Amino acid sequence: MTSPEKKPKLLFVSHRIPYPPDKGDKIRSYHLALSLTEFYETHLAFLIDDPEDEKHIPFLKERFASVSYRRLTKTSRFIGYIWGLITGKPLSVSSFYDTGLASDLFLLREKHTFDIEF
Repeated sequence: MTSPEKKPKLLFVSHRIPYPPDKGDKIRSYHLALSLTEFYETHLAFLIDDPEDEKHIPFLKERFASVSYRRLTKTSRFIGYIWGLITGKPLSVSSFYDTGLASDLFLLREKHTFDIEF
């Protein structure tokens, strides 16, 4: 009996938790990430901006190779908006940036060699 080939590794980063798929961005992200698990060892990373969404973490952990996330607070998003205004970066980019998640992604890249980062 031959061992099955290992799937290539994929890092899927979403600005928001992709579950439950109840809004446009979550619907797209969830179904895309889930469909990629058929072909890739998919590692998921995202931010949580609604504390209610934390209850969905166990569900995602069952479906993906790993799940990394950080919580965004209203204060951190507000600071991000101000930083975006000062630097001229798009507000959606500056308000969804988190140094903790950036550090987690760095550590994931040290632990895994990803074939694709999405």
